[in-house]
Amino acid sequence: MIVHADPSIGSDNTGDAIISHYVKVELKKLFPQDHIVSIPTQTMTVSRRLNSLLSNARGVVVGGSNLLSGRYPRIRQWANMCVFAPHRKKVHLIGCGWHSYEKRNLPLNTLLLRAALDKGGVHSVRDSYTKVKLAENGIRSWNTGCPTMWGLSGSYSYKSESTVGRIIVTLTHYRKDVARDTALLAYVRSLGREIYFWPQSPQDTVYLKELCGADSTIRVLGEKISCVEDVADSSAIYVGTRLHGAIHLLNRSVPVFVVGIDNRAIEIAHDTGLPLIDIWNPPSGLPIETAIDITMPREEIAAWRVTIRKHIDG
Repeated sequence: MIVHADPSIGSDNTGDAIISHYVKVELKKLFPQDHIVSIPTQTMTVSRRLNSLLSNARGVVVGGSNLLSGRYPRIRQWANMCVFAPHRKKVHLIGCGWHSYEKRNLPLNTLLLRAALDKGGVHSVRDSYTKVKLAENGIRSWNTGCPTMWGLSGSYSYKSESTVGRIIVTLTHYRKDVARDTALLAYVRSLGREIYFWPQSPQDTVYLKELCGADSTIRVLGEKISCVEDVADSSAIYVGTRLHGAIHLLNRSVPVFVVGIDNRAIEIAHDTGLPLIDIWNPPSGLPIETAIDITMPREEIAAWRVTIRKHIDG
């Protein structure tokens, strides 16, 4: 049995569900004979059953999402970190990231991280910044990028202006910037295509209404991944702030333009070439016809896969 510490359990964020989907696909490939059991990371759940699962697991894989921080317990993305401490020898990260740009750790934070993550563990992180932050806490890792991107590689062509019929848009309610997000919506409206808003939490839709009221030109989709897949056809492009929604669409060959609003998109773009768009200086009209070149750390991904199999299988 392999335990997957899953950030999507108890989360209303579709981005967490996207990450969880790709992580589970990877775990099933790595350990095809094992039962994969999911447990939460975002709740303070402590129970005899949870401890039993951790005790009986051959390996515990945590990820992905931005679970790590130098401000724990003030920032509790990995809310039940202490539950993993007795089992740290078999706890491994997959594609985890640092919560935000941070200058220093809170007191005792290094001890808390080391209690949950053995420095000899097989830890995969999503970007170079996270790798540096873990190293500052005495924990070695591979920068493999986010597992949502492990299937991406090479060049992805943009569409010509004449073939673009619809634009999928996202906003992020917990990173509000009214001026920036108003500019984003104004830019998308200026392109004169069908607009579909893909909320990734109920609060995203509330925020959209705060910005533009009941705008009949913007069609609001459901929050499920399947809802956007129904409109992500060959005429669609994506412009928005939601990172993993963008990556999921890129996996479906939809050209994406991400508005970087925090360290996640900025650092991943720096490492992989994921295209960002400066909403304060957007292109005139639709993006030009050029290719998206995605570069993934194939050697690191392969090394992590081999090492975690050896570590868990013995």
